[in-house]
Amino acid sequence: MKLVYINNSKSSVFDSQVLALLKYYQKNAFFEKVILIFGYQNKEEINWLRKKDTAGIIIYFYKSYPNYPFFNYLIQRNLFRILRTVSANFTDYFFHIRGEMSSFHFKKIATKLEIEPKQLLTDVRGVSIEELKEFSNANGIIKWFKLYNYERAFQSLKNEINISVVSDYFKTYLISSLKITPKSIYVNSCLTDDSFKYNLTSRKSIRAELNLKNNEMLMIFASGGTAAWQNNDIIVKLANTGIKVLNLSRLEIKNKNVLNRFVPYSEVPKYLSAADISFIWRDNSLVNKVASPVKISEYMACGLPIVHNGTVDLINTITTDGIDALLINDIDDLNLVKVKNIVKEVNREELSLKGQLLFGISTIAESYKKIYLQKTK
Repeated sequence: MKLVYINNSKSSVFDSQVLALLKYYQKNAFFEKVILIFGYQNKEEINWLRKKDTAGIIIYFYKSYPNYPFFNYLIQRNLFRILRTVSANFTDYFFHIRGEMSSFHFKKIATKLEIEPKQLLTDVRGVSIEELKEFSNANGIIKWFKLYNYERAFQSLKNEINISVVSDYFKTYLISSLKITPKSIYVNSCLTDDSFKYNLTSRKSIRAELNLKNNEMLMIFASGGTAAWQNNDIIVKLANTGIKVLNLSRLEIKNKNVLNRFVPYSEVPKYLSAADISFIWRDNSLVNKVASPVKISEYMACGLPIVHNGTVDLINTITTDGIDALLINDIDDLNLVKVKNIVKEVNREELSLKGQLLFGISTIAESYKKIYLQKTK
């Protein structure tokens, strides 16, 4: 069987969630061919991908456009043309499509290409409609056009027979909102590659680089983006409690207790090993409730307990308060004593193994592969 993965644009999680997965497939010879169809909006995005180590993955590019209804025809036309370039017969192909919008476009042309619904997995990563309504700064008419498109794509999921979502809560939400049969929905959270594991050697070297004493607590805040729901600005409140905070985001925070580092993705596991505890703080919103933040997978795979405010259902499900997580309702309730107490309770090696079992790339890849194979029999 040949696998075609369709990704409609550049994103902050492309390396960790898309490229890592396809490279794993390629390395382990899961498929006769691994093909990535990448939607680009400008030449810089093509060059960005070509500079990466793609490990022999076959790559095709198609011109994409912003998510407005008046671009739908052009996107579908370009996607159709590039698929015709890939093959004239898709009998032994399976299509993994990232995002309900891309799936919406794909299904518009699938019949012409004689591709059956069972050959398609729609991988839904978040509640795009609610995200746009709550966090977009777009003006009224622009926002309306985007919502119109997303709502059509969301409603089209009713007819899907293979859907992957990132959390159990998301699955429950789809079942209740669209009346989709549970057997059509699978759960595959955000993955981590094999480099994310607790490493004592890395811990010692990075803490020396940061001039930290052995008993000095270090909290880490990592973020691949600057979206409003990630609450990057809360780092200042953390630092003002007296806790040292390692900021691995894209925003520099000027505070005596904040250590800013902007490191390549490949270096992130070392810094996670150097930290003692992690932090994620999200608003009480459906966008966050259904989410599987990439950083949660990475934190746990590196054996880090998590300070959180209970708004991400996945964290509530996979952690135990007082053992590998600290649930607080108000940021003012957090202090250095509580951080030290939870850190004392954690066995980093055991928590790291738990994280790898839940979110490791082999776990997620095998789960996806099972869907591909059982649906093509």
